Amino acid sequence: MLEKIKEDLFNYFIGYTQSNPAIAETLTNDSWKEYAQKELEQRRFRLIESLSANELQAISNGDVDLNDIIRRAANSHQ
Repeated sequence: MLEKIKEDLFNYFIGYTQSNPAIAETLTNDSWKEYAQKELEQRRFRLIESLSANELQAISNGDVDLNDIIRRAANSHQ
């Protein structure tokens, strides 16, 4: 699976650098890991944005265990 991810990223950036050759040199960066972690965090926030105020209140009060609900939902596909 990791090899597939690497191949997909390689192909993505082949296309990107061909379309944007002037930007290609600026893409090398030591902070990609940090950027990816921040993007994952932002995606989690975007998921919770769609919840109602009542749902958010129940989660923040600890009345609802969202981790448990997510685990059960994920396992229901098996």
